[in-house]
Amino acid sequence: MQLYQGTLNPQQQNGCIAQSNQQLSQSQALELISGANFYATNMLERKLYPPRGQRRRVAQIFQFIYEIDASDAEMQKLATQSSNNSLIDISK
Repeated sequence: MQLYQGTLNPQQQNGCIAQSNQQLSQSQALELISGANFYATNMLERKLYPPRGQRRRVAQIFQFIYEIDASDAEMQKLATQSSNNSLIDISK
């Protein structure tokens, strides 16, 4: 999310994706989130999810709902509300 929002500190940049000074597009960020989710929920012995606050932000910004939140009305509402808004406040 930090690469998408352009808030990644240069000292935090490590790994291949962060070698560029460019921001990720929303579709690129969503692809990375989806891939990381697949790995963390299908390839590991125990399913691993981001903290709830991060999952909320992902729902707001990308309309992506994690499996653990599939029946969570708040997450569904966040994703639906943000998909109906043309401007998304990512500063919070």
